Amino acid sequence: MMKPLFLSALILSVLLLPLQASAQIFKWQGDDGQWHFTDNPGNVPLKFQDHIRKVEPPPSPRYPSRPSANAEQDDKSSQTSEASKEEEAKEPQGPTPQEISAINQAISFLKADIQRYEPFIDKPLNLNIDQVVRGAIDQKQSLAKRLQAFELSVLKQTGSFLEQSAAKDEDAIRLSPNIGIRRTRAIGRRDRAKEEKVTKNELIAALQKALIPPEPKASEEKSDEEAAKNDSAKEIKKSPAKEQKQDPQ
Repeated sequence: MMKPLFLSALILSVLLLPLQASAQIFKWQGDDGQWHFTDNPGNVPLKFQDHIRKVEPPPSPRYPSRPSANAEQDDKSSQTSEASKEEEAKEPQGPTPQEISAINQAISFLKADIQRYEPFIDKPLNLNIDQVVRGAIDQKQSLAKRLQAFELSVLKQTGSFLEQSAAKDEDAIRLSPNIGIRRTRAIGRRDRAKEEKVTKNELIAALQKALIPPEPKASEEKSDEEAAKNDSAKEIKKSPAKEQKQDPQ
C-alpha cells in the first residue's frame, strides 16, 4: 500500500516542477483508492469527472534579503557623516574666506573715510568738503551693495550704514550756484561727518572682532570632570581637619 502512495507522490512532484508556474494540476481518486494526477481534465475518466480537484502548488519560500557588505558600509559611513555634521554644527564657525575679504575691505574703506573728512571736522567751514563727498559716493555705494549680499550680520550692518550715508551725500553731485545754500549744505555735511565718525569706529571694532577665530567649545565630558574636581576641592576646603583619636589600650 505504501509503494503506490510513494509512486503517486513522486509523479505529483515531477508534474509540479515544470508546470508549477504556468499549468494547473488536477487530481482524482480511482476505484482502488489511489490518487491520480494530470494537467488536462480531459484525461480524467468520465465517471470521475465530478470528483476532480485542483492541486494548489506549494508557496515558494521567501527569505528576507540580507544587506550586502557595501550597504552596511554605506550605512555606517552615513551615520559617521551625520555625527560629524552634528559636531561641526556644535562648534562655533568663523568667517569664510569671502567674508574675511569683505571685512578687510570694509575696514580699509571706513578708516580711509575717517581720514578723508578729518580736515573738516571741528574746523572752520570749508566748501571743499563737497568735492570730497562727491569723490567717495561711487565707492561707498559699490561697497554697500557688496557687503549687503553676505549673511554675516556685521557685514550687513556696515553695508546698510554705507548705503544710507551715500544717499545723504547725493545732493553734493550737483552744486547749487547759490553760495548761501552751499554753505548751509557744507555745514550739514561737516556735522554729519563728525557724527558718522563715531559710528565708523564702532563698525571697525565690530569688524575686527569678527576676524578673531572663535574658541572651540570644551567637550561635555571634560566639563563634567572639571566640575566634579572643583566640587571635590570645595568639599575638602569646607570640611574641618579631624584629629585621629587613639583607642585606649
